[in-house]
Amino acid sequence: MLFAHLLGGCGGGGGTIAPPPPSPPPPAAPPPNLLLGADPHVAIFDGRYWIYRTSTVAEGSDKLYVYVADSVSSNIDDWARQGPILSLADIAWADDDGAPVHHLWAPAIYEESGTYYLFFSVGPQNPTPSRIGVATADNPAGPFVDSGAPLLTGGA
Repeated sequence: MLFAHLLGGCGGGGGTIAPPPPSPPPPAAPPPNLLLGADPHVAIFDGRYWIYRTSTVAEGSDKLYVYVADSVSSNIDDWARQGPILSLADIAWADDDGAPVHHLWAPAIYEESGTYYLFFSVGPQNPTPSRIGVATADNPAGPFVDSGAPLLTGGA
């Protein structure tokens, strides 16, 4: 009934419907290999875009890299890869679950009082649960230093 009432007030009385706004131009294609990974997290620090993402198999799923654009106010088509910013080899607790292979994925970052906190997942997810860790740096490009223990371990 409410739906019929709402529709009854639309379009009656001979008014015209405004045309839709023009479509925005398509975004520029990302540089090769920029978004081939997964789980992208975008942040802006000091007027620059930073993309933290899961690495591809070719890059090595045991490392995380960051891509940084020139500037927020300029063309963001020019990206530079930096890193690795964190490697499994630098996470002492990564092998504690006894799984034969591990990967890093799903990075996310924030800054507080000049310290950058990089959150990440360590897996596999099966047969052992994934774990979430945190590493810190004084620069968004790292290198990041692991906290020494997982923050959270997933349930089975």
